Amino acid sequence: MLEIRMIDKEDLGLVSDFISQMNASEESHIGYCGKDKNEIAKYMINDISDIKYTDSFVVAYEGNKLVGVLGFDADLDDNSAEIWGPFILREKWDIVYEMWKKMTDILPKKIDSMEMFPNVKNTRVCQLSSSLSFKKYSDEKILIFRCNNSNEFESTFIEELTPEYYVDMVQLHDEAFPNTYYSGQQIIKRLDDHKKFL
Repeated sequence: MLEIRMIDKEDLGLVSDFISQMNASEESHIGYCGKDKNEIAKYMINDISDIKYTDSFVVAYEGNKLVGVLGFDADLDDNSAEIWGPFILREKWDIVYEMWKKMTDILPKKIDSMEMFPNVKNTRVCQLSSSLSFKKYSDEKILIFRCNNSNEFESTFIEELTPEYYVDMVQLHDEAFPNTYYSGQQIIKRLDDHKKFL
């Protein structure tokens, strides 16, 4: 028996593990959701903050088996939401529209735009976004630098961005990279012990 319902705190471990496994495959990868289950759980608890994850995610269970996860990370300052998923087992994909309806039913009326960030090889979500009238905004590339290659570069003095340069950084970023994933102000707001700007 299929059950689609709101997520609760007890689901978090299973949900973060499910997302990490699904996101490890290009065919079900969503760009901003991560691949490490502990980081996913931590992000859901700490960084999905405008609307808590317990009020913004739905899960699908068949019996005791988790078969789908779909949610949103709202930014109420700019009336937008990033869609997490849908992460649905391939053989259960036919529940996607039912899950989408359940999620959009809890989406605040204030939200006037939603963004999806599927891998180009995630054809099911790409087709879903097209059927839901999402418009393609940009093509992205994920670049990876392996830290063990750092010895190939000459030593350079690098310092962390300090508050007296925040305004300049925001201006430079927004002029050089208009309409990017994060605005300059959003980058500044996200800075913490683990997120740095150099």
